[in-house]
Amino acid sequence: MIWFALAASGFLLVYAFVRARRLGPLFSDEHLVQVAALLPELKQRALARTDDDRPSGSTPAITLGYTIREDEGMWVHHLSVSSPVTPARAAGTFFLGMVRGALGIAGSPAEVFVSQNQVFHLIVRLSEAEQEAFVARPVDVGSPIELREMAIAGRGALLPRLVERAVPATVKKS
Repeated sequence: MIWFALAASGFLLVYAFVRARRLGPLFSDEHLVQVAALLPELKQRALARTDDDRPSGSTPAITLGYTIREDEGMWVHHLSVSSPVTPARAAGTFFLGMVRGALGIAGSPAEVFVSQNQVFHLIVRLSEAEQEAFVARPVDVGSPIELREMAIAGRGALLPRLVERAVPATVKKS
């Protein structure tokens, strides 16, 4: 029995070490700054609202998508985050929280869900006045500490609201 306990403990230590080596770079200061650096251009492309182009940006560890559309007098902002490193809910909501904070849409009502392919989505609806303020406001690409604080606060607000939702597969235009 003691050999089993030792083997299990050894396995858990190796697993924890491998997991930390994979996740460490995802949450590093350098990666947070790298993700934040994508946001100003992503915001501008989403504001351009071309139907042919779904604005996205990526790092080796994360992919962001962002669209803005008008619907029934409201402006609908749709952010999506996915990572090949981990499908963890805490990681998905961490980055959604950071992005919504940097974009300045943190206080707005939100719908948060994860799709069947482990893509995390945030939908925020802004009034016309809120949209005008959003357009005028620069993206907050602060220090790594500020970005981490935004992400942690955002994860705390979004994670309890996260639900699972099936999303229909998209058809590529030829």
